Amino acid sequence: MSISNAVPLAVCSDQAFSSLDPLSQLAIWHGTDKYGEHFYTPHYHRHFEALRDRPVTLLEAGIGGYDDPEAGGESLAMWRDYFPSGRIIGIDIAPKRLDLGSRVEIRQGSMSDGHFLETLNAEFGPFDIVIDDGSHVSADTIGFFEASFPFVADGGFFAIEDTQTSYWPAFAGGLSPSRRTTMNFVKALMDEVDHAERAWAPDAPRPHPFAASIHAIHRFHNLVLIEKGSNTETSNFARPTSRAADPARQAALAAFRALLESGAGSEAAALACARMTLESGDAEEALRRIEASLAQFPDSRRLLLLGARIALDLGRVDEAAAHARRSMRHGRLDAEVFIAASSQLRQRFPDLAADVEGAAGGPDADAGVCLQAARVLESLKIRERALHWLKAAASRLQAQHSHLLNDLTDAFRRLGEPLEALAHSQGSTSQPPFPARLLRHGALLRAAGRLEEAEDALSEAVALDWRQPRAHAERSRTLAAMGRHSEAFEAAKAVLASAPRSRAGEGAP
Repeated sequence: MSISNAVPLAVCSDQAFSSLDPLSQLAIWHGTDKYGEHFYTPHYHRHFEALRDRPVTLLEAGIGGYDDPEAGGESLAMWRDYFPSGRIIGIDIAPKRLDLGSRVEIRQGSMSDGHFLETLNAEFGPFDIVIDDGSHVSADTIGFFEASFPFVADGGFFAIEDTQTSYWPAFAGGLSPSRRTTMNFVKALMDEVDHAERAWAPDAPRPHPFAASIHAIHRFHNLVLIEKGSNTETSNFARPTSRAADPARQAALAAFRALLESGAGSEAAALACARMTLESGDAEEALRRIEASLAQFPDSRRLLLLGARIALDLGRVDEAAAHARRSMRHGRLDAEVFIAASSQLRQRFPDLAADVEGAAGGPDADAGVCLQAARVLESLKIRERALHWLKAAASRLQAQHSHLLNDLTDAFRRLGEPLEALAHSQGSTSQPPFPARLLRHGALLRAAGRLEEAEDALSEAVALDWRQPRAHAERSRTLAAMGRHSEAFEAAKAVLASAPRSRAGEGAP
């Protein structure tokens, strides 16, 4: 049987046809079920359009027509016309006698026959696109993917059609999550896209052998499209040096630098470039780039503060202080810089405390600035002024400052004001019940003698995250103070049971 490759689609100008994408038009022309019975072609066109003029090699399992040797081939003809420079290979377990032109090859064989597939790859591979429209039995589909995905070229696609059969007993499917079905297999592959992040989870399984080459997975109605490509991006929890070695991050850093060195770019781009450079382990270069960017963005408090921290880490205290003090002119303080270098700065800048208080007293200073000033003054051991600005921060709290409640609580506690600390700790419990927040509140309640309330808060902290040795220890002390000694003993045992255990590789995030 011969299927013509002359497709004068322009003869039909009716909008019902002409408004469709080119692949859907070809599907209708050739009568394939990929449009109409199903609606796969719009998704295919969106992903394959960039490949249309390339000499792609496409393999499709399942030619159609069942056992009739002269039936089927409609989708092969569609692919032939969609990729005018492409080579199309169709395989089917049944013999087929179809004349689809010189660019279409047909081979008889089973999608479950690994040797047959290796022979195909040796003759035609690698493949830019592989489409499974075969038996739709889950075992066959999974086996075909595992045998054929290595033959897909980087940047290519593997499609699984008619995935609804994964749920149907007639195709050895089902709904049980433990059943080895096509969709359960695909769901597991979805996790492999984030294999670098999943590795940080306790008892994480070993990644699938294809994990590093599954770039993306697209799920449509009855269709799964898997993109092959590099998936070696490092985890956000990896050591900075490991992330810096990631080729993708190196390419990104080169792009940031090229933009900034051209004299273009934004303050945020300059900041990101400096941070990525610092992450690469080159603090001197990061500081040099900050200095260069400050010539373009002289009032950038974020660049000033980052420069202050880097300079401090490099032991250049005067430079760190200069950047930090410049930032004060813009109504911001970096307490960490002043705290880390307070002893050296007191000698170099005897008026530092006055400068800090001046920044906190500015007309635009909010609760955050006052809190930072209090922390600096605390580090300079000027307790009364630190307490003054801490109370000023508390009085200026707004709804958007709810994240400062924990810092206020800790600062009042350090300055010997337990009632103020407890008051702000109570305020923080109106926020989402994070375990650390409840632990802090429970400890303060115990110190204030409010044991029942303390035990409630600590029990909730443990319920939210059992792996908190400090919460178990605090709860054990509280229960002992309440005379509930057997429960205190059990909580004490939980301290050891919940302690993190070291794991191979990099430290826990």
